Amino acid sequence: MERPFFTAAIGFTTALTFLLLLWRRRRSDILRKIPGPPSSSWLYGHMQELILAENYGDHEFKWQEQYGMVYKVKGCFGQDRLMVSDPTALKYILNDNVTFARSEQQQRVVRELVGEKTISYVHGADHRRLRNIMNPAFSASYIHTLPPIFKKVADRLIENWETAQESHASDTPMDVFHSLHVASLDAIGEAVMGFSVHNHPDYVNSYADLLTLSSVRSKRAILADAFIPYVPRFIFSASMQLPTSAARFIRKNKNVSNRVSHELYQSRKETLGMGEKPKDLLSVMVKATMSNQSAGKMTQEEFSQVISAVVIAGHETTANTIAWALYELAKNPEYQEQLRQEINTKLTRGDPTCNDLDALLHLNAFMKEVLRIYAGLPISERQVTSDTVIPLSKPIITTTGEQIHEIPVDKGQHIAVTISAYNKLVPVWGKDALDFKPSRWLDGSVPTSNAIGPYANLLTFLGGSRVCIGWRFAITEMQVIISELLRHYYFNLPSESEICCNVAFTIIPVAKATGSPSLPLIVTRVE
Repeated sequence: MERPFFTAAIGFTTALTFLLLLWRRRRSDILRKIPGPPSSSWLYGHMQELILAENYGDHEFKWQEQYGMVYKVKGCFGQDRLMVSDPTALKYILNDNVTFARSEQQQRVVRELVGEKTISYVHGADHRRLRNIMNPAFSASYIHTLPPIFKKVADRLIENWETAQESHASDTPMDVFHSLHVASLDAIGEAVMGFSVHNHPDYVNSYADLLTLSSVRSKRAILADAFIPYVPRFIFSASMQLPTSAARFIRKNKNVSNRVSHELYQSRKETLGMGEKPKDLLSVMVKATMSNQSAGKMTQEEFSQVISAVVIAGHETTANTIAWALYELAKNPEYQEQLRQEINTKLTRGDPTCNDLDALLHLNAFMKEVLRIYAGLPISERQVTSDTVIPLSKPIITTTGEQIHEIPVDKGQHIAVTISAYNKLVPVWGKDALDFKPSRWLDGSVPTSNAIGPYANLLTFLGGSRVCIGWRFAITEMQVIISELLRHYYFNLPSESEICCNVAFTIIPVAKATGSPSLPLIVTRVE
């Protein structure tokens, strides 16, 4: 007996399957034809060149110049990765954090370091809920109340430097790197939590240990990171209980952070119960745990983890940016004099306001250039969760000479949002894009349209739904601390010191002689 419907269905299914296979084959073929540098190692791919370069970008920026705004590199074990700095592609990726999610490797590290209830881990509705709760504490109106707090932090930093210099000659180099990290941690503690971290050395030391851990760079560390997605979650979590220094540092930080968060929660809950209006992030979040409305509700577990995430994400990148600012000032004494004169002329009354700080044109041009050249996070990894097509601003010429205007990518594809490389794109910033040149922000040559990020068309704070929630906070903190340091000190580079720009989670200054995070400067008091 014939079954025409069954036969037709089989034929249709077979044809559809064949077309689907052809389509997927073409997608894979296109990816294989995207140009990129040759790899000499199946085991490491290009990861050694990207991560272990003496100065970050030694290879990446040359590859971008040679292969364009989208090219292909190899990860460990022969994995294909797309390096993306094309503005149109970046907007498409950053505006869709469902299709372009954080990579599995990143997510597991965040989970073990902070937890799976924090804003830097969750997606979708939970991410929107937490962000909406936190937004008032990072609004422009609240940021305008912070300069006096940041000035007190700067004053404490200056006092510490004065004490440290009492036993040294004025021309003896002083390593300012770790003291800047303590100051940035202090700024977040005071402005976000109403918590004086300088009175809690165990808290400060636990974050110093994390900084030491994140600064480790080696071929072994590259392979360890590459293996993370392939290790069952329960085994990876269990490894955090091993008696290794890395696991101890992470456990110590989580224990200290959870204890402090609990103490702050109980204290602030009492003051809010007495009618105090919530202002800082801590108060806003404590109030959210007391809410009866699901849309504005935050659990105590979320509260603790969000506090830890804000501290980790906020203090390290800002401290490193201030360090690089001082490095460039020490390299270029003419910038120092120009900025110092502007600061002394315009900041003449008490604590500066945000309006006062924003009116310092040369200081802000200098800061923008520091943020452009030394993006705190140079790369942000994404992993595609469903097949899609990425649009391009300019066509790519494949290795076979074909011109393509979009790139089809399959589920699972790894994509690197190349923040630092975008900040140095010649089509965006001009032929001198690799040069440190603050005057570009004053002569009208910087593009003001089609911005990706929230500040100065820079990608440093990312963009889209995952844009850095604390970018205004960071800018104001840097404005205050840099201006106060310039009021009090001259900065010069020691003749015998060579500083390298390494990537170790963030971009950090490293002494070439020791390989350790360090920024020795000759710091002389302004009389």
